[in-house]
Formats: sequence, C-alpha cells, structure tokens
Amino acid sequence: MSGAGFQAREIVDATVRALPIAAFTMGADARVRVWNKCAESILGWTPEECCGSSLPGLSEEQLAQIERVVLDDAGRLSYVQTSWAHKDGHSLPVSVAVARVPEMEAAEILAIGAVVDLTQTMALEQQLRMAQKMEAIGRLAGGVAHDFNNLLTVIGGYSDLLIAGADRSDKRTLEGLQAIADAAGRASALTRQLLAFSRRQTLQPRALDLNLLVSELANMLRRLIGEDIALALTLQPDAGTVVADPGQMEQVILNLVVNARDAMPEGGQVEIATSRIVWESDSDTTIPLVPGAYVKLMVKDTGLGIAPEVKERLFEPFFTTKPAGKGTGLGLSTVYGIVKQTGGEIIVESEPGRGAAFSIYLPRSSVQADANLPQASTAPGGMETILVCDDERRVCELIQSVLSANGYEVLLSVGAAEAMEIARERGGKFDLLLTDVMMPESSGVELAGRLLELAPGAKVLYMSAYSGSALAQQTGLPQDIAFLEKPFTPGALARKVREILDGK
Repeated sequence: MSGAGFQAREIVDATVRALPIAAFTMGADARVRVWNKCAESILGWTPEECCGSSLPGLSEEQLAQIERVVLDDAGRLSYVQTSWAHKDGHSLPVSVAVARVPEMEAAEILAIGAVVDLTQTMALEQQLRMAQKMEAIGRLAGGVAHDFNNLLTVIGGYSDLLIAGADRSDKRTLEGLQAIADAAGRASALTRQLLAFSRRQTLQPRALDLNLLVSELANMLRRLIGEDIALALTLQPDAGTVVADPGQMEQVILNLVVNARDAMPEGGQVEIATSRIVWESDSDTTIPLVPGAYVKLMVKDTGLGIAPEVKERLFEPFFTTKPAGKGTGLGLSTVYGIVKQTGGEIIVESEPGRGAAFSIYLPRSSVQADANLPQASTAPGGMETILVCDDERRVCELIQSVLSANGYEVLLSVGAAEAMEIARERGGKFDLLLTDVMMPESSGVELAGRLLELAPGAKVLYMSAYSGSALAQQTGLPQDIAFLEKPFTPGALARKVREILDGK
C-alpha cells in the first residue's frame, strides 16, 4: 500500500470510529475493517469480534444482498431495510446505508456503511396508522350514533308519553310499552358507547381524585370479579387530581376490570394502581405524551395476555374475541374514546401468557377535587310561545306533544325555511327558539341569527344528536350555549326549556 493510501485509510478509520451513529467499513474481501462503538451499543457486537470477519448477525442471504448493492451501485449511497440479529439473539429492524468508494480501493476500503435502528420509528409509524384508523372508524361510529339518536328520541319519547297515559289495568299493553321503552334505553346506551369511542359524547368534567374514586368502587369491583380473583389497590397518596367526568372514569375502570376478569378464567389478581408522573422531553418516545405532569392509572392482571394480532385491533368497536352473545365489542373502544376526549393517552403492555397492563395517563390538575355533584331540577310548565325547528318531522311532533302538555304554545316547523316563514307571519312574537343544530338547508346557528333580528328578546335552545363538544369542533359553536343532547326524555326536555325561559 502506498503512503498516500495508508494515510487516507487512517483518516477514514478515525472518522468512522468517531461518528455518533453506528458505522463500519468493509474491505475488498467483504470483511469488516472498522466497527465503531455506536455499532457495538446498538447491535452488541464488539469491534474485536467484528474486525476481520463478515458483518455479524446477518444471514448469508442478507450479506449477499448488501454485497450486491455495494458492487452494483458504485459511488452511490444505497439503502437496505432488513432485520439484524443482536448479539443477545433478539432481532432489530434496521436501515443499512452503504456506499462503495472507488477512490479508497487503494487504501483497501471497498465500502462505508451506517446502521440505523428503526425500532422506535416503526413503533411511532404503527401508532400513527392506528390513530388514523381509529379516527376514521370514530367518524363513522359518530355518524351512525347521530342518526340513531334522532330515532331513539322519537321511540323513547313516545314510549314514555304512552306509558304515562296508559290504562293501568291493561297489563298487556303496559308490558308491551315498557318493553319498547327498555329496548330504546338499551339502544341509547349503545349509542352513548359509540359516541364515547368517537369522542363526541357530552362530558361533565370536574376536579376528580382518582384515589377516592377507585376506593369507592372497590367493594363493587370485588363482587364483580368473584372470589377466585384478588383485587389489589396500590394508590399513591399524593398522586394528585385530574379534570374528568366522574361517571365516565367509573366506566373506564369498570370496563378494564371486567376485561381483566374475563382474561383470568382460572383466577388470579387484578391490581389498580395510581401514581404521580412527570414526563420529560427525553422520556420514552414510543408513548405520545407531551412533557408535563400526569396522573397514571394502571389496571394490571395476571391473565392469559394478548396476542400481537389482537393487540393491534384491541380498541376497534365491535371487535371481540369473546364467543357470540358474550359481549358487544364496545368495552375497550369506549375506554379509548373517554380517555382521548379527556385529554389523556392509554398504553397497553401485554404478551401471551404474561398478563396485561393498561396504563392511562391523564394531565394532572392543580384544582382541588370537588366532592359534590350537581342536582337535577324540577320541571314546571309555562304559557310562553316556543318555535320548534328540526329537519326530522317525528322529532318535531314529539316535542310539540311534550311541550303542549306542559301548557306552552308550540309553533312547529320542519326545516329552516318553514321556521322563517312562521316567524314572519307571527311578527317575531315567540319567546324561545328550540332548534336542531345540523340541518340540510341552514344550520341552527344561522337560523337563530336571522330569527333574532325579528325577535330580539327571544331566547335560543339548541339540540342535536351530536354532543356539544363535537359540535364546537365542527361548527365553532361555543360550548357554553344552551344545549340539549338527543335522545332526551320528555322530563329532561321540559326541565331544560323551563330553565332557559327562566334565565338559568
């Protein structure tokens, strides 16, 4: 080797050893000349084990692929995405960048290569694909729930009215009506689960102590899981408070514990733990949390574990591994939606035969937990005039039946155009506009703006089969407006109307 070639090789060797990424050089005999410390840290093989040998941890086929790339693409940087066996035996997904350097052949260097570990990149890509998939499914689920809520408003509302006015001695009719009402209630519960998954349900958040919530649920949970499963509570005293809907968080805990119970047919242990977490910018990048303070709620079991192919679909609505008739497949999808809408993240860790741990991270709040829940108000009637507008005639007719029975004068309109016509005929003389938000001709917000020009003193109550938070995202409607979510009962409708008319 010439002096110039020797000097060039020494420069390249020193440069590759100092690189902050995993790098190596290969000679004309396809054997490793330099293997730097970063390569050792990623793949486990030491420079002493590698130099003078073929690239370690690769099969003959993989080695031949890299050699072909080097020989066929002289002078160009080429990439090979493959798996590379770590020294301890586990496999890493990697991208290998290699380039032949003809000018260095006199220095006995054929190629320079770099290895990038793709483990975290692929995990983040998988999370992104899952998030996009869940968002698409959520939009579909929310749309289905919206249409069903309109139908259930009519079915449930008329059932309640008929039951209230039925002959108490006609047992058969009463039982039939009650069966219809019960079925509407169960269907409404399913749509609430779909809205929870799609993050479009109405939440009533308040400062909440998760330790207190778990402690209050403990006795019921022990009865639920049975005597062959132990319930352990590991609650960090200063875990802190979160801003969440208490009822929805109860549902999250209940669904996760039921899921854990079903994964332990021969008994075991369920642990519910809370802890105080401060997430730093350099924490685990596979968990999509922004830096900040969190309360971690974990439900862990010693059950059968979850297979990788099941784990990928775990939060999809209607996906279940249970036998027919044993579940709706909405339990975990409901959990997912509630956690996301509350501003948190949920992470699942599980392997077949080694149990499962569901970890929920919720932003920690500095607000002191509130122990009091709001109480329902009574619903007296009135004599005011109410203009009702909805694009579903059956919904309009139900509202008219309920409010007329409570003494109000009801002006019925199917669609925005008819509402405008009625308002002009009446000279703007009405006290309350009760309107659906999403209608084909015109939104309820646009309609209210035009009608309030005719009746400046009138009040407005919006209603929709979407939640207020979902409408705020879609239409820009403020979340603090007067709002009634479908499906509603006749009593809830009458109470809300009276509250708005009384200025509450």
